[in-house]
Amino acid sequence: MEALATGTPVVATRVGGMPGIVEATGGGLLVEKNDPAALSDAITRLVANPESSNEIGRRGAQRVAELYSWERVASITRDLHEQALSARRSRSAVAVSQPDSIRGG
Repeated sequence: MEALATGTPVVATRVGGMPGIVEATGGGLLVEKNDPAALSDAITRLVANPESSNEIGRRGAQRVAELYSWERVASITRDLHEQALSARRSRSAVAVSQPDSIRGG
């Protein structure tokens, strides 16, 4: 993520969360895990084509700024907290409105 944010094109393996990040940003190339030949080929492609590599890096930096800025992360976090509180309030309201016989009382 840090490399993408600085405009550095990345080569990542298709493991964990990296494929989603690289695909969402367009800031790099993906290779299969445990494939050193593919890794070497991807790095060679980036080094051999500086113009293309720079464009991939610029695109990645722009998308990281849009998708993963602290403002956006804070906004998404706030929205999730509000949804969780709203759901909890709704469950509490339902429990309070039920007769004692339904609540087990």
